[in-house]
Amino acid sequence: MDKEELKDKLLDLWESVKEVAEKVWEETVDRAYDLWDSFKRLDKRIQIAIIAGLGLIVLLAILIPIIYTPKLDIIAVQNTAGLLGEGNYITVKNNSRKNLTDINLIVDDKYIYYLEKLGAGDQVKVLNREFYYRQENNQFGDVVGKDFVGEKLKVISPQGEAELMLVEKKRWFR
Repeated sequence: MDKEELKDKLLDLWESVKEVAEKVWEETVDRAYDLWDSFKRLDKRIQIAIIAGLGLIVLLAILIPIIYTPKLDIIAVQNTAGLLGEGNYITVKNNSRKNLTDINLIVDDKYIYYLEKLGAGDQVKVLNREFYYRQENNQFGDVVGKDFVGEKLKVISPQGEAELMLVEKKRWFR
């Protein structure tokens, strides 16, 4: 088969696709007009009920993803004893059976740290001095570079969110 034959076959195929699309469009429009005519013949109260029901469905479809954010099964402990000379740190553990990705750890709405991944059942230790100052829209500022003690940890991930009170772990064998 040479180029011209292939070109002719493709043009024929394109014409048949256009014809089918035209027929489907015409049928869709005809059915829509039929439904509209049937709708207009209904009693006004029924029309209002149908419109209200459709409006409620659209509203729910918009609001449910906005309002519902899954809660993450995360625990966190803060160590401020510094017995090993490493300084203050926060240990975060993923208690769920799902891997978490693109995680932002936010302490007291002032400091932020990014974790690429936290596997199911895994835990990570983050030194407080490795956090960054949090800017608007969870942007990263300068590195904190010093120990601090936090009270609240917010964990944000595409898989959900969690807000935890940071419990201080001061003793080594507790």
